[in-house]
Amino acid sequence: LTDLPGELLELILCCDVLGAADIGRVSCTCRRLREACQPRGKVWPSLLKYYSHSDSVSWLEEYKARHNAGLEAQRIVASFSKRFFSEHV
Repeated sequence: LTDLPGELLELILCCDVLGAADIGRVSCTCRRLREACQPRGKVWPSLLKYYSHSDSVSWLEEYKARHNAGLEAQRIVASFSKRFFSEHV
């Protein structure tokens, strides 16, 4: 994978079957793949709708922050007492 040309690697990383978590995992494997996953190209296009095109945003860092916030929210909800929840919704 690391021997592929950058353009081909970007096409693979833009595949619809790969989610943000997959791209994050790929970026953790080595420097070459981390560089390929950086927010310069088309790898993080699904986040573009939330930001102005003039913003300078690191999509990888933005994903990490959102992912960590989600994990923290799950941890907080899991810590709530069961008496606050009803089986009937």
